[in-house]
Amino acid sequence: MIRQNILGAICAPETYYSLKMQSYMRSSREGEDKKWIHDLIAKSMGQASSSKESIILNHDKWFMCHNIIPHDVRTDSPTQRDKAASKQDKGDRAERVHRPRTERPERPERPERQERQERQERPERYDKEPRYLVIFKDEELSTLRDLRSKHIGMLRHMQEIVLNFLFKTHPSTWHLYRIFFHYLPSVFQLHAHVSARRNSLAKSRQHYLVHVLRNLTQDSEHYKKCLIVTSLSHQLRRQNMYEEITVPCMQSVPSDLAEPSLPMLPSLPSLPSLPSLLV
Repeated sequence: MIRQNILGAICAPETYYSLKMQSYMRSSREGEDKKWIHDLIAKSMGQASSSKESIILNHDKWFMCHNIIPHDVRTDSPTQRDKAASKQDKGDRAERVHRPRTERPERPERPERQERQERQERPERYDKEPRYLVIFKDEELSTLRDLRSKHIGMLRHMQEIVLNFLFKTHPSTWHLYRIFFHYLPSVFQLHAHVSARRNSLAKSRQHYLVHVLRNLTQDSEHYKKCLIVTSLSHQLRRQNMYEEITVPCMQSVPSDLAEPSLPMLPSLPSLPSLPSLLV
């Protein structure tokens, strides 16, 4: 069933590997607002770093930290300060304009309205679960397009270690977590999101790890040559590199494309023995 349409774009490999796009990616990685991720990589490799973020898991080719994407928790960049100030100003104006309503008896809500409200609140149940970020140290890996079959071992190793960590630290909700990539990402250094949230506004950009492993197993250059439908950031829209299209957003999707169930952890004997989805 079609629920709504979203504005997206078809990302062809020719556009991704074009001189204009590669130049945009390099300039984006060197931006001051992206400095935090390079500081974290330096810190994970034992080099001098100004980052104060703690690294939870650290391995040769990747590390994991709390999700510290700037638009979530950072307000130290000029853009974020302006947004925060604008939001505060709007709140102050609203407080001055609106006056308390006179007391009146509340009307009983209609059943369908109450049911609609419950449906809207349902995705918020796991919004308080911590989110994590897995960052890959190889600076040659910018996005999904750079992954090949030779990276499968690294991805499987990351998957197993992260799932073991989630099982130990979130025993009641670990099975709700998903590991996924964004394409196109907000930061052009390959990273994966680890989240239990279901109300993400970026679902049109999500590529689940189990699907990535399956695609790379079938074809080493799958992401090098495939067409990818995604949403675009405001910055990429201004570049006029991708032709935007209207994409139907499906409420029910084929089982092969649905969110994958979490793989069981082979290294933990105490877990129930269910079929593995490690691909």
